[in-house]
Amino acid sequence: MAARPKDGTDQQATDPPVRPYHHGDLPAALLEAVAELIREGGLEAVTLRAVARRAGVSHAAPAHHFGDKSGLLAAFGRQGFDRFTAHLEAARDHTDGPPAAQLGAMGLSYLAFARDHRPWFEVMFRPELIGEHTEHLAEYGTGSFGVLLDQVRACFVEVTPEQDILGMSVSAWAAVHGLAQLLLDGPLEKMDLAPTDQLAGAVLATVVQGLQAHPGWIGDTQPPPTRED
Repeated sequence: MAARPKDGTDQQATDPPVRPYHHGDLPAALLEAVAELIREGGLEAVTLRAVARRAGVSHAAPAHHFGDKSGLLAAFGRQGFDRFTAHLEAARDHTDGPPAAQLGAMGLSYLAFARDHRPWFEVMFRPELIGEHTEHLAEYGTGSFGVLLDQVRACFVEVTPEQDILGMSVSAWAAVHGLAQLLLDGPLEKMDLAPTDQLAGAVLATVVQGLQAHPGWIGDTQPPPTRED
């Protein structure tokens, strides 16, 4: 008979169900277990023990591959940024028209990623969750931001100061990320607002209008820059 915890709770009743491990890539299976636990119970549901049990492996497996919980979440966040960057690039590459149209598509892709990949989104921008791994995760975030930076740069003539490009990119990021977070956290649900797609369109239009105010803007009139494969 399994021993009961000292607090008298039934550990077997509270743990997530065990499933047989058949995956060829154990680290990937452990990260998928993290995603499932966050979907079901939030970040507080993620422990090394719960992740191992969900993946159907020994309790030592997560620590063997990731060290501790912060290392596990750091790897999960890096996976998120990899997927996030791919989403932004796909939105850009699959949108015809001037750079401004591609930028708008990237904004919508950002919101879609936050909605459809919420477990990753909730970890990617939370450095307090990953402790000493923050700098490593930040490198992945810088790569994603670079995609936005390049697209904003494509909307302006070459003489535009780089510091201006950086400032406008941060402003665009802040507006879209803020909307994504408000939509996820729920405060907008109690307000009499337009549907989400219309609200997103209004925010993105405001972002573009702010960029258009800069004298170097060319985003509506020039074709997107040619990218080398």
